[in-house]
Amino acid sequence: MESEAAIPRFFLYGEENDSDDSEFVHIESIAARSEKQGWKIKPHRHGKLFQLLIIYQGEAKILLDNKELSFDGGGAVVVPTGVVHGFVFSPETLGHVLTIAEPLINQAAGSRAMGLFDTVIHSPRILRFSSNSHHPQQLKNYFDLLSAESDSSYSGKRHTVEWLAKLILMTLYREIEHCNHQGLGANQPNQGYYVFQQLVEKHFRQQWTVARYANQLQMSLSTLNRICKTVKGVGAKAIISDRLFIEAKRSLLYTQLNIDQIAYNLGYDDPAYFSRFFKNKSGLSPKQFRQLNPFDTEF
Repeated sequence: MESEAAIPRFFLYGEENDSDDSEFVHIESIAARSEKQGWKIKPHRHGKLFQLLIIYQGEAKILLDNKELSFDGGGAVVVPTGVVHGFVFSPETLGHVLTIAEPLINQAAGSRAMGLFDTVIHSPRILRFSSNSHHPQQLKNYFDLLSAESDSSYSGKRHTVEWLAKLILMTLYREIEHCNHQGLGANQPNQGYYVFQQLVEKHFRQQWTVARYANQLQMSLSTLNRICKTVKGVGAKAIISDRLFIEAKRSLLYTQLNIDQIAYNLGYDDPAYFSRFFKNKSGLSPKQFRQLNPFDTEF
């Protein structure tokens, strides 16, 4: 294996002039570049670029850092910044290559979605799509939209291209999550957390206790808390509480329900207890929060 210093560092395949291009997203078909090179891309790395390959049809031999892997179509290859990668594709391979420059990735660093994007952008992986998932078709649709938008001359093109790139990352995260749920054993943290998260979404308004969630999951309280801390860094109670708080804010901002109605909808028998909960989380009473964030809505 070549040393890192000897491995070419390209802007895109074979383009060594790493310029400060104002465009942060680039998309092309796999054939556009690899066909000209005999369907072979020599090992190289990108200094400030993240890449995602989607292969719909065809076979590939893939080098990711020191691992050589074989792949048959119907999946994705994730190449984080700085990871050495190379490919040998079978002729007529169908797929896309999405390249996202570091500034766009960094732009998301302050957003709530960054925790989800972290799962996608920092670990090299080959993801074989699940046969019972709708996310692969969504990804293909989004890639087709992104390709068409990139070739267009519409106003707002740059913003739309970047939004679609982020939508692709989010959809890939959901497919990773789906595959974890399908393929991992019940004792694995990601799968355990995924099922817990789905239960919270169904039952947070019913004010289920942590013990009830653990019982439904057929695990101990300590196991559930350990899983939550491993995946999210906080215990199960904090995750349930945060979900309630998010819904409370949505109701205060985007509905005209009075505070007592919101409290009852979130499972509180005593609106005063809801108000204390909300103030502990935000530092403001529900009434103060609504007054400081007036949204005109018909709902």
